[in-house]
Amino acid sequence: MWHDSRKTNKTLDKTQPPKKLKPHFENITILSYRFRFLNTEQFQILLHHKHKERIRTWLNKLTKDKYLKRYYRKKLDEEPAAFSLGTMGRKYFLARPEIPDINTTILDRVWRESKYTKTFKNHCLFLVHVYISLLKFVKGAGLKEENLKFFTNADLQGVQHLLEQKPDAYF
Repeated sequence: MWHDSRKTNKTLDKTQPPKKLKPHFENITILSYRFRFLNTEQFQILLHHKHKERIRTWLNKLTKDKYLKRYYRKKLDEEPAAFSLGTMGRKYFLARPEIPDINTTILDRVWRESKYTKTFKNHCLFLVHVYISLLKFVKGAGLKEENLKFFTNADLQGVQHLLEQKPDAYF
């Protein structure tokens, strides 16, 4: 009987945990986990990268491989695409418990993020903007980025002795 190895490889890939990502790809998925929604410009700033086209290439690859989801409306050319963690990104974090500060219990939200309102997405994008503004302020004050401690809602999950209603960000 003839055996097609291509079909076997595809089914094996689904059952095996995702392989280790390159550091820049892993950083992008971690940022997507922390902030929920980011755009290309925000990724570029947070990754300290000069070339926007390189960031777009990375985001396109991660989107194609389903580590990220892209939200883009073609009619609004002025508005950049927003990205959130995709299903493979979720699987990646579940398979890698050694990655610090990833709360695997809240990764189930990945399935619902495509249904969130535009207002919520804009709110998350605004929080990233606040964080970037604080980074610029710290740098302008002659301090190091390490002096700023910024925690998103995802970072605050599981923290004891916090307000009953968790803030969207804490710094």
